[in-house]
Amino acid sequence: MKRRELETASIPIKENFADLGGTNKFSQNRMHYLMYGVGVLNEGTGEFVGKELVERERSKEDFKGVLRMVCEAGRCSF
Repeated sequence: MKRRELETASIPIKENFADLGGTNKFSQNRMHYLMYGVGVLNEGTGEFVGKELVERERSKEDFKGVLRMVCEAGRCSF
């Protein structure tokens, strides 16, 4: 740290994949989101655990971004 070779940073709770190693209880969705983040593969399906959940979350965020742009352009009526 003195030589500034290491840097510390905050990690948003949503993206703190180290939570998987803790003793906290999570909902199934939260557990699958974290498992996707570290690349846990479902051997039965050959897909990453939580893939559909993460895709839904990303789709929601994309929609929010578009809505924000529309509102910033003055075309938001709510």
